[in-house]
Amino acid sequence: MEKLVINASLNNNPKKEAANFGCLHIKMENIQIHKAWLWDGSSQLEGRLLLSEKKLIFKPKKFNEGNLKIEIPVSTILKMESFLLFGISNNGIKIITNDGKEDRFILENIPNFKKELLHKMKIAK
Repeated sequence: MEKLVINASLNNNPKKEAANFGCLHIKMENIQIHKAWLWDGSSQLEGRLLLSEKKLIFKPKKFNEGNLKIEIPVSTILKMESFLLFGISNNGIKIITNDGKEDRFILENIPNFKKELLHKMKIAK
């Protein structure tokens, strides 16, 4: 698992680091970055999940210069559920928003990510 916490008080230039992930519009105090894959049930797209106090953003690795990304306001997340990848690996997480939309991701450290996201969801409500 790759995790980077950007803290404005400890980092000389957090905006420059965050710019590499296309997220200058996010409040820069506390962002967790997780290596992740967007999953559609049969194929995957590698990228990074950025988790701030207000947003969950998936930024694909191969589209750094493009506009392809998924942005989910934390306040709209209804629930998250784990799922088995190929019926054997419990590395999948499904994010369900209050409008019924579902996004599926594969992560290396699901328990840590779930703990962080639950904390952000409590703050956002």
